[in-house]
Amino acid sequence: MVTFIICVKHYENCHSYNDIWDLLEKTLVSVCGQLDDRFEVIVVSNKTLNTFPENKKIKKVKFVEVDWLPPSPPNNWQIDTQVDQSTIRPQVRLDKGTKYILALSEVDDENYVMIVDADDFIHRDLVRTIHNSNKDFLRINKGIQMGIEDSFKYIDNFDKKCGTCNIIKASILKEQINFKNVNLSSSQNTIIRSTQKFYLIRVIGSHVFSWRYFNYKGYEGEDIDFRAAIYNCSHNEQLSGKANLKYSQKISKSMKLHFNI
Repeated sequence: MVTFIICVKHYENCHSYNDIWDLLEKTLVSVCGQLDDRFEVIVVSNKTLNTFPENKKIKKVKFVEVDWLPPSPPNNWQIDTQVDQSTIRPQVRLDKGTKYILALSEVDDENYVMIVDADDFIHRDLVRTIHNSNKDFLRINKGIQMGIEDSFKYIDNFDKKCGTCNIIKASILKEQINFKNVNLSSSQNTIIRSTQKFYLIRVIGSHVFSWRYFNYKGYEGEDIDFRAAIYNCSHNEQLSGKANLKYSQKISKSMKLHFNI
């Protein structure tokens, strides 16, 4: 079984929370369009606007709502009104990390876990590929960056640019976390105390360091051998500062089919 965990940004840190959920719906259609149905999805948000019961393409999704403070003052962490990223990034990673740990408390140890950004797309063969692997963790190292008007470019070192990139066994992710007092009603402070700050912010809350960390710990990993994820930079809710970009190539009908776009 593969558990996809999706963290939705705080409603006080976006231009439009309705737009955030429109993006999430498209991501869920992509994630739930797997050819291998051995998966589940957990979505953690500060306010649940919609569980999409009318969308028959969305299935096997559990929505979890938390009542936590935003990582940034209202309207200070998005395109056009951004504070310095080096100042706010640790708070954003802490917010994401605590939400991911909350979701992990619901995941069976034998599952693989993949964190998916709430606006990205994944290839429909990804779950099947994961189940065909015997490695401890996998990485999407080659991917696609999507811009406006269905434009795109191929990108390498994908895991350094996009959070939709790492897959790891739940039992390994959980080793550094004390779940004794963690459940779906836990406070954010309880979750913060469940593990070391470095692990929470740099490993769970950030995609950039995961491969290096688990490789250093002696676990065996491998790269997915095809472009298995799309980094969506076609909108202005990007945390990274990339938005409304346009590239020279056009997404084909075949690509839309493979990624359920």
